[in-house]
Amino acid sequence: MQLHKANKFGEQKWWWRCALSAVVCLTMTPVANLLGQSTVELPRPAYYAARDLLRAGNIADATHGFRTVLENAQRTSTGGWVDSIPPLVMLGECLYLQGNLTQALRQFDLALQTTLQYPGWLERFNLGEVAQTGSLGNSSRGINWFQLSRPSVSVNIPGSVQLHIDATRALVDAQGNVIAPVLLMSRLDVGEVLRCLGHALYRRWQILGPLAAQASLTTSTVEYFSYQLRSAPPWAHTSWVMLRGLAQLSRDPAQAVRLIRQSSWIEDRFDYFFTPLGQLILGRQAAMQGQYQAALVHLQDASLFSALHEQHETLAEIMQWLGNTACANQRIDLLDALRSAGNWCSKRSVYSQAACVVSAMELSLIAGNTSLAKKLASRELLLQLREQPLPRIHSRLAYVDAIAAFADGQPAIGWNRLSQALSLMRGKAATGPIPERVFQQQQTLDLLSEGQLTQKDGDQILSELLSEPQRVLWQLQPVETLAALTTSSAPAYARWLKLADSSDAESVAVRMDHCQRRHLYEALPLAGRVLAWRQALSQPVDELPAEVRPIVQDAIGRQPVVRELFEQLSLAVQQLRQAPIPLDDSKIKPDARQTFERVANLSEQFEAQLTILAASRQPLRRFAPAEFHRGLIQQELTPGDVLTGWVVAGEQMYGLAINQQQMHVWQVTDGAAVQKRLMALYLSIGLHRKVGDKLPADAALPSAQWRTLANELFTQLFSPDSRTMIGSAQRLIVAPHGWTWYVPVELLCDAQRVPLQMQTSVCYIPTLGSVKLALGSRPQPTDSLLMAGNLFSLDKSVSEREAKILADASRGTTLIFLNQKNATVPALWQRVRFDELLLVDGVSSDSDGWQLRALPLDNRPAGQLQDWLHSSAAGNHLLWLPGNDSSVRNGQLGNGDDLFLPACAMLLSGSQGVLSRWSSGGTSGARYLQRARLELARSQPLSIALRRASLALWSEQFAMAEQPIFKPLSSDSGTLASGEHPLLWGGYMAIGDNRP
Repeated sequence: MQLHKANKFGEQKWWWRCALSAVVCLTMTPVANLLGQSTVELPRPAYYAARDLLRAGNIADATHGFRTVLENAQRTSTGGWVDSIPPLVMLGECLYLQGNLTQALRQFDLALQTTLQYPGWLERFNLGEVAQTGSLGNSSRGINWFQLSRPSVSVNIPGSVQLHIDATRALVDAQGNVIAPVLLMSRLDVGEVLRCLGHALYRRWQILGPLAAQASLTTSTVEYFSYQLRSAPPWAHTSWVMLRGLAQLSRDPAQAVRLIRQSSWIEDRFDYFFTPLGQLILGRQAAMQGQYQAALVHLQDASLFSALHEQHETLAEIMQWLGNTACANQRIDLLDALRSAGNWCSKRSVYSQAACVVSAMELSLIAGNTSLAKKLASRELLLQLREQPLPRIHSRLAYVDAIAAFADGQPAIGWNRLSQALSLMRGKAATGPIPERVFQQQQTLDLLSEGQLTQKDGDQILSELLSEPQRVLWQLQPVETLAALTTSSAPAYARWLKLADSSDAESVAVRMDHCQRRHLYEALPLAGRVLAWRQALSQPVDELPAEVRPIVQDAIGRQPVVRELFEQLSLAVQQLRQAPIPLDDSKIKPDARQTFERVANLSEQFEAQLTILAASRQPLRRFAPAEFHRGLIQQELTPGDVLTGWVVAGEQMYGLAINQQQMHVWQVTDGAAVQKRLMALYLSIGLHRKVGDKLPADAALPSAQWRTLANELFTQLFSPDSRTMIGSAQRLIVAPHGWTWYVPVELLCDAQRVPLQMQTSVCYIPTLGSVKLALGSRPQPTDSLLMAGNLFSLDKSVSEREAKILADASRGTTLIFLNQKNATVPALWQRVRFDELLLVDGVSSDSDGWQLRALPLDNRPAGQLQDWLHSSAAGNHLLWLPGNDSSVRNGQLGNGDDLFLPACAMLLSGSQGVLSRWSSGGTSGARYLQRARLELARSQPLSIALRRASLALWSEQFAMAEQPIFKPLSSDSGTLASGEHPLLWGGYMAIGDNRP
């Protein structure tokens, strides 16, 4: 028995609830002394009611319905019988659609486990023959949005078949357990059971990915379906071959595809209930290999047959893959067909309709018709979607809205919708992550830590899952790929690092680098994509690498405005850079003002187009730091270089040191003690003081307590071998992680209590593999801008005096005081007009502003750190932020983002520069910056320039009244401070470095 299906979603949903409740009440009637419940049809009628609710999009009620059906399914003394398979699978489908991969996989596995308990069950039924029902064209009922690639005749599989057994005896399973008296359970919808088994095998393969071959059920499932049916009609035999192929997907994909292709039609002529799934898999496999034309043929056929056989949950999946493939291949000619399919689905399935509509919307945007894209999503559909937990559909709808907003020049709306799309795909605490790639990573780590996977198998699977996404993934699944790259998974990566073989130094180093790179990707998701497109568009197409050239040519061919905007913007920036630089807004000449307004307008349009390219399906490989590889890293290092760094993995810490000849990795013991000693070091130099407390009296003396603490911290953080390497280093390149970004390496002392700053230069990079990114050549700046606030002193006159001295120290520097009423300080002006920027004012590095932002970052009020790093047609080669305050200034060790993220942004946008852990300021700060800039003018690397500047500072005395870091926290008795005081030089960091 199958309930009548609803024709329109507009009908009252109370009818469904009443029908479901009535059927459930009937199936719950108790029958004494029976192992089963009384019915002559299995699955029970309530199953079909719940299935229709699912197909109509009412997932919540469908989930409840399938659970109820399972409670009343046919039972044996050892568990459920094969009639439990359909509700188990459809319950799993409900959970999958809601994003709960863990629970969905559990239901699919339970369905397969139930099947394995009953070998040969299919042959116990009188399967009989089937009736032909004619071609699709003769019974299309409006299913005509595509043309079939081949003629086919449908067959009518019976809705239920009779058990083939003596009616006087009870059915006994292989273990001798009585199932039920035969008269109480006589017929079964075998076709539905088989179809659901196929769906379970498909979803299980999809969810597990490369882990499927190692999963516990895979071997037994492959063996089970390898059984040859002894006596079965063609439709049953072909169905069994399809199940055999689906089971083989996890073990032998090539063999699986051959079997699935063979069994998609009965006798290669007749379509049946497995034809849609078979064509879906063939289309999906072709799409994942980049064979989009072949994929579309399979998927178009699949959509027609799925609609004909009323398999709406399969149709929704097909339409998603068809839409993604059409958009990846930019097949705007399929727009009308998708709209037609969406209209047909509107009376049958919200999920399928939404998949069609969202795909049509994106194709409209690809065709440049933004107005049509906005019209396609009807108000009725949006209202229905609002009630349904469909994260994949909702996220893609938000993604399409974001692209439309960027195309309309509304970046704020675009970023908001893109953020929503990624947030939906990242899932919730109750359901877990939605992208299969993230789920597979976590499952692999779970199995590895439990010892259920060998180290070799686990590493092989993780290497595949952690590798850079291929161009096909970006094209087919941009939202899922971006969400997978940005889903917070630091604990998982920490576990992976802990599982490394400690005797394999390079393996540990590679995993450390993965932890660091992962943090970068999560924090700046689109940075590498935007930068790749910016670099590609800034060069003549014929000079691009061979693998990049056709991608850029295709993008320019479809969106010529991108290249036009870049050329116009470059010309306008050149004109602006030739204009004089007035310090008063009122004195800007009309021509210069007009040029600047043109630059601002073109820049906004160009950045919007760049973001569209970066967020969309364009397959251009993103710009990212290279992965750690010992040989390549050692080639990059000069003879005096030592690369070192740490990774914090929960309560454990790992360290690395490498030069041209050797590499050491070690585990830092008792990370909590290290943190306490670091905080004690800060207390000993006076960074953390309460109001009224005096500075430590001996901080500038050779016998100061901080030197002892700095030596103990040095000993704790570095192994003996690495300390030996550092002792002979001319330059120390540090890649911190987490709270270790707050460790002032320059302050650490060797056994003789001598700070490292006196022995070697120090610079910082974001990841162990980013040495090449950080050590590139630095162009000589020609135009500098100094924006000065009251950082040099609490006295305004002293600040202005020091600012002028600092500006005069470098030729061609323009000085702007931030307290000028008419100062010209629009961020875009500074970015395109100057190649060196000094912002000597308090800078907020609140990490909240970095979340879900790419480079270029969206426009923000002038004065915020993010705004200075938004690169347009030209960027700042040098960026000085000596007024930056990290969390340590307030006595807290944060997660390091307030230093890590600015460092990443500076290097990725092409800038090297100076960042500070705490703002020292004062006259000493002005002199420090002045000397550092003079050293840079002598072509010294940034790290050496800062080292020489600090050493020169040590010999001077400064008035404490002119050092804001000393006042007004205490009424210090002294009037002079030594430049050797660590508060005045220990907070500065060189981000990146240039070759000597």
